[in-house]
Amino acid sequence: MMRYMNAICRKLADRSGQMTVELCAVLPVVIVIAAILVNVMTFFGECAEFDRVARNSVRLCSSSLPEGADASSVSGKIVAMISAEMESDDVNCESSGSLGAQGYVTYSLEYSYTPTLFGLPLRASVFGVPMPKISHSIQMAVDPYAPGKWLSSGVI
Repeated sequence: MMRYMNAICRKLADRSGQMTVELCAVLPVVIVIAAILVNVMTFFGECAEFDRVARNSVRLCSSSLPEGADASSVSGKIVAMISAEMESDDVNCESSGSLGAQGYVTYSLEYSYTPTLFGLPLRASVFGVPMPKISHSIQMAVDPYAPGKWLSSGVI
């Protein structure tokens, strides 16, 4: 019986330090996967907030146009309102259409998300894996003469 115990102890003694080597090999992969998952979940949350804030901003800004306003001045107000609500400067708005005969204006809104390393600023990669900017776009066609209604909206 003692002989078997000695053999088992020798086998275990031969493997000392193996877990440390395995940890060193696996840890960078686990950190990269965790960073990607955290950024993806944060991006999904930011997209949901952007959709809600963008729809409200377009509805509010396009339904109360001052005399002689054009679509570009409304776009500036929309971007300012979204940026203030989301506390982000990565919002872009373009408008197409006119306020003339038909009065329909289409607003194309885009939000860009810059990945981070668990909240810390990120250069461009984590252990050599690139983490590029991600963007989310929506378009809304509104009628400025029917306050609070939009004709179409969708995620592109």
